[in-house]
Amino acid sequence: MTRPRNVRIVGAIVALPTVVGIATWLTIGSFAQELPDPVATHWGAGSAPNGFSSRMTGMLFPSLFAPIVGIVMGVVLWAAFRRAPQLRRWAGAMSGFLSGMIGGIGVASLWIQRGLTDARQATDTGVMISVGLAVGVVAALAGAAVMPGEAPGSVLAHEPVPGDAPRVTLAEGERAAWSGWSTSTPLVLGSLGAMVVPLVVLVLVGSSIGFALGVAVFVGLLMLTMSAFRVTVGANALWVRSVVGFPRFHTDLDQVVEARVVDVAPLRDFGGWGIRGDRHGRYGVVLRKGPALEVRRGDGSRFVVTVDDAAQAAALLNTLADRARTAQPR
Repeated sequence: MTRPRNVRIVGAIVALPTVVGIATWLTIGSFAQELPDPVATHWGAGSAPNGFSSRMTGMLFPSLFAPIVGIVMGVVLWAAFRRAPQLRRWAGAMSGFLSGMIGGIGVASLWIQRGLTDARQATDTGVMISVGLAVGVVAALAGAAVMPGEAPGSVLAHEPVPGDAPRVTLAEGERAAWSGWSTSTPLVLGSLGAMVVPLVVLVLVGSSIGFALGVAVFVGLLMLTMSAFRVTVGANALWVRSVVGFPRFHTDLDQVVEARVVDVAPLRDFGGWGIRGDRHGRYGVVLRKGPALEVRRGDGSRFVVTVDDAAQAAALLNTLADRARTAQPR
């Protein structure tokens, strides 16, 4: 990996959380003299503060904790996904999101205490969570943008599709396409549960119904994005798109070394369900146990998606990759 790409990796998972931590400290410092001492640092049922610390500790904790959590998460995800090029940006995104969310909540939790003589009067927890989520999303987008993805040309296949790979018979000039769904009923049901649980919890601790409903819908939609994917083999590429359009993955035909069917046990092979990766360079959309389409790419990574009729998808993808090699010889 070239030096500029290494610089971007360090920037996404180390520099960005560090900047968030410094910004958190400077922002809190700009209004620190307006804060009570001690300040509230924890809230319980009914949005009532039930934990307190000195003003200095209240300033230091989010300023240090935000970058530490972001850097640790970024390093862990980079280690897990470094051989999965289409997942590398998740390391930068999660590093940014966690550091931004923690820093944002830290700033907001102290901002609502400005001018108070008694920190027990600070009860607007909805503002804290809203600001934290907003800052987290912005930092996640920044982290994903900084983190390098695939290097141009790095995943091109430079060898023919193996002769024993499955194929379909197509006449010269004949066009063909295939599509199917990768779905998970447990994840769909879990999405509904994810909408109900935060709604109930936030109402019980005293948040407004509107805010609680907003958080519930956000969490539910986030879960739904991972519950169903459209899988398409077309004239130019393999596309795997979430039911809401994002996340999505694609592999161009000139990147396909070989496609085949494998049997997947999510917990055994990938440690769980959803968008997963392993230390051997396999990654993809793993929503259920059973047959999956596995595509070996030019850089040695292997993309996996659990889908019905994976054998037909693999055969057509190999045939189209063969045709692409013939049309554009290397």
